[in-house]
Amino acid sequence: SWFMQFRAVLWRSWLSVLKEPLLVKVRLFQTTMVAILIGLIFLGQQLTQVGVMNINGAIFLFLTNMTFQNAFATITVFTSELPVFMRETRSRLYRCDT
Repeated sequence: SWFMQFRAVLWRSWLSVLKEPLLVKVRLFQTTMVAILIGLIFLGQQLTQVGVMNINGAIFLFLTNMTFQNAFATITVFTSELPVFMRETRSRLYRCDT
């Protein structure tokens, strides 16, 4: 079933993440530093109309940063795993939407 295939692919992905603990530490450090930087920039905002708009801007900035960080990480992994993906898709080991 699709869920079993997804679980197998997720498990394989988790194992590949565990093989590179330095990369996990770097991503955690990078995310923490960006959060601290954005927090310091928007520190001390008042709960006025302008302050609330600034806080919304900070939340948007943080979410945008996190989205692009994860998207670029996925793109780099996908390009390196493309031959494996093509081989497994051709042999019908996993469905493409998994």
